[in-house]
Amino acid sequence: MADMPTDFWAGWIIVLTAVSVLGFCWLVFSIYFSANREEQEESPVWDETLSEGDNPAPMWWFWMTLAALVITVIYLMLYPGLGSFSGALKWSQHGRLDHSFARYDAKFSPLRKNILKRPISELQNNNAIMESAQRVFVQNCTACHGVDGKGQALAFPNLKDDDWQWGGTEEAITQTLMQGRQAAMIGWQDVIGEDGVSQVKNYVKTLASKSNIGANSGGKKIFQNNCAACHGLLGEGNQALGAPNLTDDIWLYGSSDDALHQTIASGRSGVMPAFGDRLDATQIRMLVALLMVEAESVVEVVSDTQENVVVNESTEDDAVLSEQISGEKIYEKYCLACHQSNGEGLPGVFPSLVGNETVLNEDASQHIDVILNGLKDKVIAGVIYPAPMPGFAAQLSDEEVAALVNHERSQWGNDAVKITSDAVTARR
Repeated sequence: MADMPTDFWAGWIIVLTAVSVLGFCWLVFSIYFSANREEQEESPVWDETLSEGDNPAPMWWFWMTLAALVITVIYLMLYPGLGSFSGALKWSQHGRLDHSFARYDAKFSPLRKNILKRPISELQNNNAIMESAQRVFVQNCTACHGVDGKGQALAFPNLKDDDWQWGGTEEAITQTLMQGRQAAMIGWQDVIGEDGVSQVKNYVKTLASKSNIGANSGGKKIFQNNCAACHGLLGEGNQALGAPNLTDDIWLYGSSDDALHQTIASGRSGVMPAFGDRLDATQIRMLVALLMVEAESVVEVVSDTQENVVVNESTEDDAVLSEQISGEKIYEKYCLACHQSNGEGLPGVFPSLVGNETVLNEDASQHIDVILNGLKDKVIAGVIYPAPMPGFAAQLSDEEVAALVNHERSQWGNDAVKITSDAVTARR
């Protein structure tokens, strides 16, 4: 009641409340103590004893009503109830919630901060922390991944098999939980035809079984021309793109002939929602500890990386750091699989960057936006490219995006104005 939109409505509520209380007082008084009560005409009597009258209710009803009125007045004086008046005690639901949060922080804040600092391996060896992590998992993850975390419905991945589509390191899992993932496998029916789909299906099955791989040369050729861009020549996948490993015989959507045919012919799309706004950093870290495999070796790698970052931050300025970033290496890691080493992409599947008007435009805003946010169903030179391009805002810093943009604008005969990291910062 303390946060009324206007003074008018606050005053209107005060008037309604006061009139209601006063009106009820007058009603009670008129029933019991009115001096102008006139004698009623004698009413008829039925069945010898039944007659009509206007006698007031018993006095105990009066005292009960009076007590209720007194309590009402005291309540309106102490608590919110009269428009924007907050009451003598200044009580509010928001204030009570803030008080509860303050007590919670005072009790648990040191422990939560300690969890953020401790290595993953220590968290995994702490039964109490792992029990808390399991409760967080049950409340937020089991709807899709199942209570045991082994996935379900041929739509949600198994989290216990050490097969991570986007990477199983601490950093990769944290990013997955915080920012979510969006995977897309385009349909190839219109590109390679029904016979091509069947051949690729058979070839992929031999990759998983590791037997008779050379027997299906037709499927292998189609795979290398169309699928290797994401999945690699050997089908080992690309975690940077979320392209799964096809050689481990682990199938998210099923390994039957019908399931594989549907995947190749019609494509698949999967979305992992972001939990960065729903879970705090401590809950995310506990979930990472719960999900990680071979945590000790991973922690060593991450620790080394963090130490190097600290050194760089303390010894090098942004300009020097930007010069050291290799746009070519970033392209090789994130872009080459689709757009190829010569930048020409795959006709009808992944667009060419050579002579691309977005790449050559003097205003690099659209070029930056595409790298940060991705793109889908874009018409380029009259060709529709249905395969979605993922955004890399979460994976790349402003300096890395700038280096990548400059690499693409200066390679394969392209000659466009280069940008600085400030231009990326302005578009992010």
